[in-house]
Amino acid sequence: MNLTELIPILIQGIPFIAVFAGLAVVIIMYRISHKFAGGIVAEGFRYLVVGLLFITLGILLDAFSSYFMMNNELSLVYLISKGLLFVVGMYVIVVGSKKMSDALDTIL
Repeated sequence: MNLTELIPILIQGIPFIAVFAGLAVVIIMYRISHKFAGGIVAEGFRYLVVGLLFITLGILLDAFSSYFMMNNELSLVYLISKGLLFVVGMYVIVVGSKKMSDALDTIL
Protein backbone atom coordinates (compact mmCIF):
# COMPACT_ATOMS: atom_id res chain seq x y z
CA MET A 1 0.00 0.00 0.00
CA ASN A 2 1.46 3.34 -1.02
CA LEU A 3 1.04 6.69 0.70
CA THR A 4 -1.67 7.99 -1.65
CA GLU A 5 -3.93 5.08 -0.69
CA LEU A 6 -3.17 5.45 3.02
CA ILE A 7 -3.99 9.17 3.32
CA PRO A 8 -7.77 8.86 2.62
CA ILE A 9 -7.99 6.01 5.11
CA LEU A 10 -6.29 8.13 7.77
CA ILE A 11 -8.46 11.14 6.99
CA GLN A 12 -11.64 9.11 7.40
CA GLY A 13 -10.37 7.02 10.31
CA ILE A 14 -9.10 9.74 12.62
CA PRO A 15 -12.58 11.19 13.42
CA PHE A 16 -13.80 7.74 14.43
CA ILE A 17 -10.85 7.39 16.80
CA ALA A 18 -11.78 10.79 18.26
CA VAL A 19 -15.39 9.63 18.69
CA PHE A 20 -14.31 6.54 20.61
CA ALA A 21 -12.01 8.65 22.79
CA GLY A 22 -14.82 11.13 23.41
CA LEU A 23 -17.23 8.37 24.37
CA ALA A 24 -14.63 6.89 26.72
CA VAL A 25 -14.22 10.27 28.43
CA VAL A 26 -18.00 10.68 28.72
CA ILE A 27 -18.38 7.24 30.31
CA ILE A 28 -15.47 7.76 32.72
CA MET A 29 -16.65 11.20 33.80
CA TYR A 30 -20.24 9.98 34.18
CA ARG A 31 -19.08 7.20 36.49
CA ILE A 32 -16.96 9.62 38.50
CA SER A 33 -19.85 12.06 38.86
CA HIS A 34 -21.99 9.26 40.33
CA LYS A 35 -19.30 8.41 42.87
CA PHE A 36 -19.49 11.96 44.21
CA ALA A 37 -23.29 11.58 44.34
CA GLY A 38 -23.86 15.27 44.92
CA GLY A 39 -22.11 18.50 45.49
CA ILE A 40 -20.30 21.06 43.45
CA VAL A 41 -17.80 18.77 41.77
CA ALA A 42 -20.44 16.22 40.77
CA GLU A 43 -22.62 18.93 39.27
CA GLY A 44 -19.66 20.36 37.36
CA PHE A 45 -18.77 16.93 36.02
CA ARG A 46 -22.36 16.41 34.85
CA TYR A 47 -22.18 19.62 32.83
CA LEU A 48 -18.88 18.51 31.32
CA VAL A 49 -20.30 15.09 30.44
CA VAL A 50 -23.26 16.62 28.60
CA GLY A 51 -21.04 19.09 26.75
CA LEU A 52 -18.56 16.41 25.75
CA LEU A 53 -21.40 14.22 24.54
CA PHE A 54 -22.60 16.99 22.21
CA ILE A 55 -19.06 17.53 20.91
CA THR A 56 -18.60 13.78 20.39
CA LEU A 57 -21.83 13.65 18.39
CA GLY A 58 -20.56 16.58 16.31
CA ILE A 59 -17.33 14.71 15.62
CA LEU A 60 -19.37 11.66 14.63
CA LEU A 61 -21.35 13.76 12.16
CA ASP A 62 -18.07 15.12 10.85
CA ALA A 63 -16.82 11.57 10.34
CA PHE A 64 -19.77 10.88 8.06
CA SER A 65 -19.28 14.11 6.13
CA SER A 66 -18.22 12.46 2.88
CA TYR A 67 -21.49 10.52 2.78
CA PHE A 68 -23.63 13.57 3.54
CA MET A 69 -21.89 15.82 1.03
CA MET A 70 -22.92 13.60 -1.87
CA ASN A 71 -26.53 14.71 -1.43
CA ASN A 72 -26.91 18.51 -1.73
CA GLU A 73 -30.19 18.55 0.19
CA LEU A 74 -28.60 16.82 3.17
CA SER A 75 -25.42 18.91 3.10
CA LEU A 76 -27.12 22.03 4.52
CA VAL A 77 -28.81 20.01 7.27
CA TYR A 78 -25.49 18.32 7.98
CA LEU A 79 -23.56 21.59 8.29
CA ILE A 80 -26.17 23.20 10.52
CA SER A 81 -26.44 20.10 12.73
CA LYS A 82 -22.70 19.74 13.11
CA GLY A 83 -22.27 23.41 13.96
CA LEU A 84 -25.09 23.33 16.49
CA LEU A 85 -23.67 20.25 18.22
CA PHE A 86 -20.25 21.88 18.57
CA VAL A 87 -21.67 25.21 19.79
CA VAL A 88 -24.09 23.62 22.27
CA GLY A 89 -21.39 21.29 23.55
CA MET A 90 -18.91 24.09 24.15
CA TYR A 91 -21.61 26.30 25.67
CA VAL A 92 -22.59 23.61 28.17
CA ILE A 93 -18.95 23.03 29.11
CA VAL A 94 -18.27 26.75 29.59
CA VAL A 95 -21.44 27.38 31.61
CA GLY A 96 -20.87 24.27 33.74
CA SER A 97 -17.25 25.19 34.39
CA LYS A 98 -18.23 28.74 35.33
CA LYS A 99 -20.94 27.55 37.72
CA MET A 100 -18.57 25.07 39.34
CA SER A 101 -15.87 27.74 39.63
CA ASP A 102 -18.30 30.24 41.19
CA ALA A 103 -19.57 27.64 43.64
CA LEU A 104 -16.04 26.68 44.66
CA ASP A 105 -15.12 30.35 45.11
CA THR A 106 -17.99 30.84 47.55
CA ILE A 107 -16.71 27.94 49.65
CA LEU A 108 -13.19 29.30 49.82
